[in-house]
Amino acid sequence: MADYSNLFRSGGVSSLSRERRRRGGGWKLLLAFVAICAIATFTVWEVWFSGSDIPDTSDKTAPIATNASVPKKPRVNTKAMALYNKGAKALARQEYVSARDTAEAALNSGIGKSDPLWLKCVDLLGKANIGIISSNIPAPEKATYTIKSGDTLSAIANRFGTTIEAIQKSNGLNPANPTIYPGKTLRIFTGKWHMLVSKKEFRLYLYDGDRLFKVYSVGVGRQGITPTGTFKIAGKTVHPEWCYNGKTIPYGNKENVLGTRWMALKPTGNTDMTLRGYGIHGTWKPESVGTECSNGCIRMRNEDVEELFSLLPYGTKIEIKE
Repeated sequence: MADYSNLFRSGGVSSLSRERRRRGGGWKLLLAFVAICAIATFTVWEVWFSGSDIPDTSDKTAPIATNASVPKKPRVNTKAMALYNKGAKALARQEYVSARDTAEAALNSGIGKSDPLWLKCVDLLGKANIGIISSNIPAPEKATYTIKSGDTLSAIANRFGTTIEAIQKSNGLNPANPTIYPGKTLRIFTGKWHMLVSKKEFRLYLYDGDRLFKVYSVGVGRQGITPTGTFKIAGKTVHPEWCYNGKTIPYGNKENVLGTRWMALKPTGNTDMTLRGYGIHGTWKPESVGTECSNGCIRMRNEDVEELFSLLPYGTKIEIKE
């Protein structure tokens, strides 16, 4: 039988136990460290390969093609723009002749009808010309006439190829009082009027000789029924009745489509002489101007047809083309 008395006396059992416990605790720490490393490795692996929890910072923008075409801005006619600005300032100062001449120069500087600047210059031209004819300022197109005994506005208008309304406007005369007095001087605009209507453009071009005077928007007949050819103004009516389908519809009736003015057209030259009943008139539907809207006539806004009516005498020529 072994003798363990010395072991007991020396405390060897306690020392052995402590040694065994120390060694066992070290293994536990090692195992815990390995476990922690394994868990950390698994977590990193999952995040790395799943990619679901990491924001995608990659640049997914499509590459820019080096040969891609960039839309070019419309070329601006700087000369025309400068002239337009100069003319607009002259118009604001009521320097109508200067504004008119500058607008003409801008239109002759190479801009086409498709350029928005062309429309602005045309609008400037029309306003300047109306300013000239509606005031008593001197202008190259105006004749000076001294009223003689026995003169009437009607006789003077016929002599100069104009209208009573135009003379009254140019000289500040009261339209309600047609009386004129011998010795008074009148300035009379001596326009050589003619018109061109473009059906496809929905425009009426008013000319004084070879010079463009003003451009108006118009409506034309549905399905192209407005006739083409040459005509002249054969009749003028304020507040017209409308004769349609055998009925006479008075002015002011909601069924009367003629607006405030009517100018009857008569065929001339080689145009079919049986074309009757066509004319230039106003409308109560200004939104229809610029479209195919009428029964064959040339339709204008009331304020535009009234202006044209006051300028054009009987016999003024008009050409209608597609």
